[in-house]
Amino acid sequence: ADEVVLQSHSDSDDDDKTEHTHDDADWKPKRQLQTQKNRQAQTSLEAVETPCKVCGMKYRLQGSLIKHAWSHIDESPSVCGVCGEHFQNVEDLKTDLKRHKKTHKCSLCGKSFVTISGLKSHITRHSGTKPYKCDGIKLFTCGVCGKAFSRQEHLKVHMRTHNGERPYKCSLCDKAFTQAGQLKTHQRIHTGDRPFACDLCDKKYTTKGQLTIHRRVHTGEKPYTCEHCGKTFARADNYQRHQDVHTGYKPFGCELCGRTFARAADSQRHQRIHTGEKPYSCELCGKTFAREWSYEQHQRVHTGYKPFSCEHCEKTFAGASDYRRHQRVHTQDKPYSCEQCGKTFSRLSHLRRHKPTHVEKQHQCGECGKSFLSSHSALQTHERIHNAFVTTTQRLSHKRLSSPEEVSVITCN
Repeated sequence: ADEVVLQSHSDSDDDDKTEHTHDDADWKPKRQLQTQKNRQAQTSLEAVETPCKVCGMKYRLQGSLIKHAWSHIDESPSVCGVCGEHFQNVEDLKTDLKRHKKTHKCSLCGKSFVTISGLKSHITRHSGTKPYKCDGIKLFTCGVCGKAFSRQEHLKVHMRTHNGERPYKCSLCDKAFTQAGQLKTHQRIHTGDRPFACDLCDKKYTTKGQLTIHRRVHTGEKPYTCEHCGKTFARADNYQRHQDVHTGYKPFGCELCGRTFARAADSQRHQRIHTGEKPYSCELCGKTFAREWSYEQHQRVHTGYKPFSCEHCEKTFAGASDYRRHQRVHTQDKPYSCEQCGKTFSRLSHLRRHKPTHVEKQHQCGECGKSFLSSHSALQTHERIHNAFVTTTQRLSHKRLSSPEEVSVITCN
C-alpha cells in the first residue's frame, strides 16, 4: 500500500491530499528519499577510498594518503603505504615516497606539497600573516616578561626560560632540557640517528625543524624580519635574540665578570668561559669545544664538507660567517667604521687594530723614555733590549773587565 501512495504522490497534486490522510503516521517519503541519497553518496565515497598499505586506514584523496604514509617512515619493515612496495632501508623508502606525485607547488620558493591545505599553511610563512587568532582569555601571565598563556602548564614551561630550570636530564652526558620532547631529540646525538636528510646536499639532521632551517642556506629565505630596524633572519632564535638589542632586557648576570644576558641558557653557556668546561669532544682528533655549533662546524674539517659556495668566484666555505666575510671582497662592503675619523673596515678585527692610533702614547719605557701606543705587550718586547744589555754587562763583568765602560752602550732610536 505504501508503494501505491508514493507513486500517486509523485504523479498527481490531487493525490497529495490523500497522502496526508494516510493512516500510517510513520510514513515520511521525503526523508526516505533523502536517506537513500545519503546512503548512495556514502557508498560512492567508500568505493573511491584508497587504503594505506601499512595500516589499512582509508583516504579519499591521494595527497592525504601520501602525507599519511610518511608517518610509517620509521617503522619496520620499510613498506610504502602508497604502493605497498618493500624496501631494505629507510632511505630507499623515503626516495620512493618522494617519487609519488606532489601536486601543489609554492610559486615563491618552489617547495611542493601533497595537499592544498599544506600549501596554504606554508604560504603564510612568506606573507607573515597569522589567519588563526584565539579569542580566548589568557589568564596566566608571566611575572618576569609579561607574556600571557591560556593554560597554567604552558606558563610553567615558559618560566623555565627565566629561572633556568631543566628537569629533563640526559643519562649519558648530563645535559638537561626544559621539555621532554627536547630530551628525546637530544638522544639522537648519542645514537647517531639522523632521519631527516636534505635532498640538495644530502646532509642529515636529527629533527625536521633543523632540516627546514638548513634548507634556507640553499634558498636564501629569511622569514623573520625585525620591525625596528628591518634586519632579517633565517632562524627564529636569532631573531628573538636580536630583539634584546632594542629592548636592552638582560636579567641574567654573571657573578664573576658582571656580564648580563637575556636568557638563562646564554648565561649558563657563558660560565664555561670561566670554568673552562668544554663538553663537546671530537671523536676523531680529541679537540674539545664549549659550544655545540662549534663542534658541528669543526667536523667539517675532517669531512671536507663546505656547504657555502660563493656565486662570484665559486670559492667554498665550511662556515656561514666565513662565507659572509668573503662576500665583502666582491661587494666592497665595509660595515665597521671608526667613530674618531670615520675610516671604514670590512672586518671588526681591523677596526680594533686601528682604534689605538687615536689613543695617546701611554706605555713609556722607564730606561730610555720611548713610548708605545698599541699595547703593553709592545713595551715589554722593547724592554728586552735593555734586559739583554744588562745580561751582557753582567757576563763581561764576570770576566773581570777593567771597567764596564768598555761595553758598548745600546742606544734606542
